[in-house]
Amino acid sequence: MTVDAEKLIFNNALSIIENQSELEDLELNIDLKLKIKIKTQQLYCVLHQRFIQTPKGMELMKQKIMKGDIGCCPRVLCHKQTVIPYCESIDPANSENETMVYCPKCKGLFKPDYLKHQKLNGAHFGPYFAGILMLCYPKIVLNPKKEVHIPKIYGFKIHKESPLHP
Repeated sequence: MTVDAEKLIFNNALSIIENQSELEDLELNIDLKLKIKIKTQQLYCVLHQRFIQTPKGMELMKQKIMKGDIGCCPRVLCHKQTVIPYCESIDPANSENETMVYCPKCKGLFKPDYLKHQKLNGAHFGPYFAGILMLCYPKIVLNPKKEVHIPKIYGFKIHKESPLHP
């Protein structure tokens, strides 16, 4: 593909993201429209990654996370700790980027509770967002002391030398 064609695709994708035009309104062939649609999705993903790492984006995401819009940790000992979206990849072209959620309390990765988050391309968040958010807002961890489960049988602690002790 030529540089001019790439420039045309990029400019059309950017105008669609900025709501200056619609894909259906463009008078181009079907193959070019498909390439513009794919490039629009990839460009939006990259812009979203960058925006949520700005101070304004971090504040907006912190509010969403604290409201529980992303979900809560499924572990009982985390006491409904809100989770942070995460993905191992930043490549928006990879359609298999699974969105995961990171619990800052137990430091575990889980599948999201909500189906709409499971279907979302995880590259919109990337692997760096959770770490940056926790550095900027350390109080995002509710009650940071970690509880350890003590196994019991009928209310009695299992002795350390027992073969049943974990």
